[in-house]
Amino acid sequence: MTVFDEEKSVFFSMAEAGSTVAGGCTQAWWDAEVESIGAAAAMAKLMNVSNGDPIIDATNTVYTQANHRITDTGIHVGVEVGMVAYVDENPPGGNIETGKYTITAVGTDYIECDGIDGSDAPDVDVRIGGAVGGLQYALDETDATNHSVTIYIRSEPILTAQIDADSGGGNPAKNTFKRIVGFNTVPGDMSRGGAYYQSPLEILQAGSIDHTGCVLLDADDEGITILDFDGTDNVIFENFHFYNTDQSAITFSSVVKNITFRNCRFSAVYKPWVGDADGVLIDSCYTHDDIAHHVYFCSGGEFTFLNCVGKVAAVRNLFTFSSSSGAVIGCVVVGGNFAVRVVGSDSRVLVRGNTFYDTLTYGVCNDGGNMIVFNNIFCLAPGAAGIYLRTNGGSISYNDYNCFIESDAAPLTVGGAESDYEVPVIGAHSVQVDPDFVDTANGGFRARNPLLLRGGRPGPDGRAAVIGAIGQEYQFAARARMVNQGRAGIIK
Repeated sequence: MTVFDEEKSVFFSMAEAGSTVAGGCTQAWWDAEVESIGAAAAMAKLMNVSNGDPIIDATNTVYTQANHRITDTGIHVGVEVGMVAYVDENPPGGNIETGKYTITAVGTDYIECDGIDGSDAPDVDVRIGGAVGGLQYALDETDATNHSVTIYIRSEPILTAQIDADSGGGNPAKNTFKRIVGFNTVPGDMSRGGAYYQSPLEILQAGSIDHTGCVLLDADDEGITILDFDGTDNVIFENFHFYNTDQSAITFSSVVKNITFRNCRFSAVYKPWVGDADGVLIDSCYTHDDIAHHVYFCSGGEFTFLNCVGKVAAVRNLFTFSSSSGAVIGCVVVGGNFAVRVVGSDSRVLVRGNTFYDTLTYGVCNDGGNMIVFNNIFCLAPGAAGIYLRTNGGSISYNDYNCFIESDAAPLTVGGAESDYEVPVIGAHSVQVDPDFVDTANGGFRARNPLLLRGGRPGPDGRAAVIGAIGQEYQFAARARMVNQGRAGIIK
């Protein structure tokens, strides 16, 4: 059986180097090496980090079925148990099944891969380590049906055709995922805490996207969709910038499930996606105000937004839930027409702990569904309304512990409705005060007003939470309290 049938695995992709096939390693090997020698040294063991060359690229080796052994002079050099060998009978003779196999033993001029099915074969090509040449090949040549696969990718050329995620995805029944993660120099350096990480709030503050902190998927204004999902569930994309097309960046050609975009950016596209999906998570992503349509249009199932930032053009809505359910939690929205719009009587949306700033018309617009709204800052443009029931009305099951204020510090209209609907009210614990943001002109949306820092809905311990998306700059340190029980230490 191939490695995909036996255990979790890791592979690399580098657009500027590599082949259509390459080896990799088991997840267990990667984790152990990273723990002991670090990611950079582990990569150096597995491949030539400058050009993605394999450790071993041998032709016309001999395979012996009795001991699952591949024999050739020097085939063992630099090879370790837990690496993955791509094994291919060449020319094809029907003796063995081509695939990627875990190396289970290494000796003088031989390796063993127990999972190979077939019979003795005299002409076997073997590739160990190295990188797959490009994202499309990496998606096509890996399979997470039975065990999860991680693909680390360093770069991708300017696109001339869409990338298809249409095979080898994860398995919802087995909790397996195909995870594609961008990196700059070593895996992890674009992720939170890494040397090249740029948070969505930092992008807003900088006014531009740093491409050392993401893998650019540039459609070159060729009128193509960048990424198409069709029948592939349980897929995760991390650290990518979807850019430069007059089409939607992503198409859900079928109703796929459990798709995650983490630390991704969308700019100069028609909109982030089109089509129905279910169980979509958008985590710590950024959208720019050059998106040509209403930004996130959610339909077909459940969508959850965590810690996202949107800079939104005046006539656009950031979050639209159309006959779908989900949540908007910990997000910052700057500008736009509506921040959150819910359409359809079967929509159910939680809006919690967000900061909406200078939105022109409505912070939350309910057009037929049900919403729960608390711990949010509505600091909207003069004349806007915090919560509004539009053409089809709708219900606000819970609305409290919010701040309603205009961006010029005048009290904001809390609720509004078209005729025949009951107007939403402020809520017993909501306030209409100036949040005292650090610096709104430069994306500083940390509130300093004590009524917001300690005014949110209390948690299970009875302590009040922060209102808004960004918490206090200073926190009491548990370790400091432990050192000196009589004093409370404060850390930045």
